Amino acid sequence: MECLNDWKADARKRIVVPRVMNHTTNTVDSIRPQDVLELCKWIAADRSNHALKEIESSVVNEVPAIRDWHPDFAFTHLLHFVTEEAGRLPSFDDFARHPIFKDAMYEDIEAQVLKVARLDKAKEPLARNAVRWRIGIAYYSFLKEQYVISLIRSEGINVKQHPLADALFRVDCWVGDTNIDLYVTNSFFRSEKGDKGRKIKSQDLLADAIPPFNNVILACKTRHTFGDVHLPDENDVRDACRKLLSGTS
Repeated sequence: MECLNDWKADARKRIVVPRVMNHTTNTVDSIRPQDVLELCKWIAADRSNHALKEIESSVVNEVPAIRDWHPDFAFTHLLHFVTEEAGRLPSFDDFARHPIFKDAMYEDIEAQVLKVARLDKAKEPLARNAVRWRIGIAYYSFLKEQYVISLIRSEGINVKQHPLADALFRVDCWVGDTNIDLYVTNSFFRSEKGDKGRKIKSQDLLADAIPPFNNVILACKTRHTFGDVHLPDENDVRDACRKLLSGTS
């Protein structure tokens, strides 16, 4: 597959490639819907637990260097790594302070903030807020995706996931030879992998696969209230799973 070969050959990914290729999923494959629900309830109970604090979405557009920043390690890579290391879904602060995240991201973050500050020192606090926004949005997207995947699993379906498939091939999870693209978005908590970020579909990226994959899209809408993590309705997800995956094994 061309995109896999290009990724492996990218000099900037020399540290990323072996780390991602050698990653195994265990913790994420045992997450229950209740685990996600309890974490979201804990976030909602105290404003200080909220990943975005009081930062508005407009902040990112004011800092193009952060808005258009694509670090060597994708956020989904690190979310998977930290979750496996911790043996549970982390809080946002636990994730952002974890040695895995710090080693992979802190130097890059400081470089991006410095780039903004060189042009306009007054924008440095804005840049730091924009960084938190980018990472916070990725964190909430991960929680929502884990909730949907755990619901699919609770239907007795042998669903799998891996950060390589997610970040490189846009495959959130799969069942047998059927790749599943999850769209768990709304106008506020818009995933970086959402409608605007997914102009290239997994079926296009894997078009040269032999034998070919089946591809399905599972779209789940959520409500929006600032400061809350709204998960898709459980019954809606279960109904969608049964309809889309009735022929998989």
